[in-house]
Amino acid sequence: MLFANNYDMARARAGWRAGTYPGHHLYGTAGLGEEFDVVDLPLATEGPLALATYLTRGKFGNLGQQLAAVKQGRRGSLVYGAAAHNLRALAALRAARLFSTPIVGVFHSAPSHGFSRGPALRGFDRAIALSRHAERGLVAGGMPAERIAVIGWGADLDFPGFAPRGAAAADAPVVATGKTGRDLGTLLAALRETGLPARIYGDREALSLTAPIPEAVSVLPVAANDTSSAPLKYDEGVLADLRSAALVAIPLTNMQLLQGLTEVVDALACARPMILTRAPYFDFDIEAIGCGWWVERGDVRGWSERLTAAMADRERLAQMGRAGRAWAEEHLNAELFTAGLRRVLRDAAGR
Repeated sequence: MLFANNYDMARARAGWRAGTYPGHHLYGTAGLGEEFDVVDLPLATEGPLALATYLTRGKFGNLGQQLAAVKQGRRGSLVYGAAAHNLRALAALRAARLFSTPIVGVFHSAPSHGFSRGPALRGFDRAIALSRHAERGLVAGGMPAERIAVIGWGADLDFPGFAPRGAAAADAPVVATGKTGRDLGTLLAALRETGLPARIYGDREALSLTAPIPEAVSVLPVAANDTSSAPLKYDEGVLADLRSAALVAIPLTNMQLLQGLTEVVDALACARPMILTRAPYFDFDIEAIGCGWWVERGDVRGWSERLTAAMADRERLAQMGRAGRAWAEEHLNAELFTAGLRRVLRDAAGR
């Protein structure tokens, strides 16, 4: 089976084997066993095909990976893409019966208008939607419902970095580690009102343009022009910040494109409670689970009120973190995702 992703899987798989990188970022391929011989398609960042992909803004997917899949197609019974949009051109070829290998793609969000609908959607033999919201978008785009499986993507709870630990320190801060689509302006405004200590990942210069950064807030560098799709590294303090947080803050800007899920599942794995912007692409209810609170997009007052109430009861926060971890062990984890993926792959391969 040929496997494509939008970050370097050779490094990710090597880190997983070394125990320094959690397996959920391998999108189920870490646990498939001998039934599916996984071959990672290379992800080139330089050269003519990489340049062409950049110049076309990914409209036709990742051209280098797709050409590699065409060349190696006979080696695999399937092509599996953890980011389905990177296989757009290949799926169009499949729809036109010019590519014979079945294609399975993971759809994080509902497909956008244009080339990612129509021929490209018809070319996917099976689709994995990470939410009901994405499933509805796929059906609206023309994909038959029977080709779609909704599978929750959760953390590798066996990863050593997620090993259970005690409650956070009495002076532990609010932590926000996400780098994509984050509404840090709203979060900073709320922190400015509350005076609470926090550690935030972002571009300090860009964040300080609108208002002064509160004295109690530390900003750790993530360049404003960092457009890579890879999650934040787990060996550079991010995991340590999550594990030591009193509370994880996940303020989001986009209500259509799936954002924040990595931080959510990592917080659950680390047994840390969260405040999260309400968005339609989350199929779970953190308030019903008892591991966090929802806030509406851009609601400074809502963030301020929930931060104040949450940080005033540290014992309750510890209980909420444990509740989130226990729920993930039963309902949202890498093992469950792998089991669902295996069923989809067998179906696509006609096994």
